[in-house]
Amino acid sequence: MPTLILVAIIWIIISIGVAFWGKSRKTGFLKTLIMSLILSPVTGLIIVLLSYRRTNAGGNMPEADEYIEKGVSSFNLGRFNEAIEYFNKVIKLNPCNASAYYNRGSVKYECGDTVEAIVDFNRAIEINPADSRAYLNRGRSRLVLLGNDNEAISDFKKAAELGNKEALKIIIGMGIEPAGVSHSSAP
Repeated sequence: MPTLILVAIIWIIISIGVAFWGKSRKTGFLKTLIMSLILSPVTGLIIVLLSYRRTNAGGNMPEADEYIEKGVSSFNLGRFNEAIEYFNKVIKLNPCNASAYYNRGSVKYECGDTVEAIVDFNRAIEINPADSRAYLNRGRSRLVLLGNDNEAISDFKKAAELGNKEALKIIIGMGIEPAGVSHSSAP
């Protein structure tokens, strides 16, 4: 009888361990725990292994969101290398995370690496063409790199079209009339 109790305790402990792993997967903790307890820990483990990693509503993994927050915080504190490391981790987890490319590009721009910043902004725009901030900052990078360039102006116009008020102020300040954009809200 003590052997049966020992086996049951081991079964429960292994099931809980598998369930904790399932927490970061699509199956989730409770579902994995129930499957592990009823069927077997091995079956629960197989189901967890076959499930996709869980993502949030934006398509990001929870740990990616955490790295984004840490990267932005590091950037705001002026710890640029640390910020880039966090954004690199996000990109490694999810190569289609536009926010990671945008933020890494912003850090590179701030560090004066405008060529690499443009590469990151290009990738952010490729993934999310509706991100006005990526157009704005790519335009700024192009302006620094190339001077008063048509591509920079085009980026500012696109950002303004997407509703970015800062881009609208820039093009109006450059003496350029924004096509198809109402600038009554820009001072």
